Amino acid sequence: MPHVSKYRLKSYEEQKLKSAFKMILSRIGSKKDMDYFLKFLLSDTEQLMFSKRIAIAVLLKEGFAEVEIAGKLAVTKETVNRINLLMQTRGGGFEVAIRELRKDRMLTEFKKFLISLARYSIKAAGGRV
Repeated sequence: MPHVSKYRLKSYEEQKLKSAFKMILSRIGSKKDMDYFLKFLLSDTEQLMFSKRIAIAVLLKEGFAEVEIAGKLAVTKETVNRINLLMQTRGGGFEVAIRELRKDRMLTEFKKFLISLARYSIKAAGGRV
C-alpha cells in the first residue's frame, strides 16, 4: 500500500496535480525519454510490478488459468485474481495497454514470450524439463 501523507490537499489542488501528471505522461514521445522519466519516478521493483500487471492481463485474455499465471510470473494467486477483477470492472486501461503493444507489433512477441514461460512452468511442474 503506498504511503499517503496525513496532510490533505484541497480537491481542486489534487485534480490540478493529477492533470499535470497525466499531461506529462501523454506528451513523452520517445522510449528513451520514457525510460529516463520512469527511472526518476519509479524504483526497479515498482516498474516490474506494473509490468507484471500488464503481463497478467495479457495471459488472462489468452485464457490461461490464474494458478498457471501466478506460478510463471512469481506472483500470488490473489494478485492474478485482483487483476482479473479489475479487468472485469474497469478493464479499459488494460485494453489501452494491449492496443499500444499491438501498434508496435510487440504484442505478438510479448504473447509468445509469456506463453513460452507458461508452457515451461507447466512442464517443470510435471517434472518434464
